[in-house]
Amino acid sequence: MSKITLCYLAASLMALAACTNPYDPGQRAVGGAAIGGGTGAVIGAIAGGGRGAAIGALAGAGLGAVSGAATTPTPPGFASPASAPPSFATGSEAFAEVEGPWEFGRAQGVSYAPGGVLCHFTLSDVAGRFGWMIINHCADNESFWRYENGRLMFIDGSGQVKTILYQRNPHYWAGAFLPDPRIIHYISR
Repeated sequence: MSKITLCYLAASLMALAACTNPYDPGQRAVGGAAIGGGTGAVIGAIAGGGRGAAIGALAGAGLGAVSGAATTPTPPGFASPASAPPSFATGSEAFAEVEGPWEFGRAQGVSYAPGGVLCHFTLSDVAGRFGWMIINHCADNESFWRYENGRLMFIDGSGQVKTILYQRNPHYWAGAFLPDPRIIHYISR
């Protein structure tokens, strides 16, 4: 393989790596591997020809993948669970009130989304990208949860708050589904 071909390949890999989501550790690992592999191939080809390019590509890809995943930033506008306010910390009284299994449904529906029980899920203590993870959630709209200032928020897979619930009694929370506030979601146990 000629040096020109290797340089073209490296440039293509770097262009591909630039298309990743900077807030997804998996995509950052792939992007880092592509950048590292391309850079390693170019340096290896210059230093040792075809065999050096292969060794450089492998070493660069491995280091790039680890570096890409390890340096994933928190998306703007979202607190990571590690830096969340005390009312959101595991072990706190507020956290204990909401963590665990719940029935989830629509207390008030509309023609295209009738009321009733939708599923049973668990508000877990497993940290995710946009809050704590909801295990066995019904839809992407309820992928993560946060508890802040007496409000329980359900967050979708892209980090957008979709439902804000308020406590009505110790075992029942209800609130509007933000994309269509005519829909009132609830959780109960």
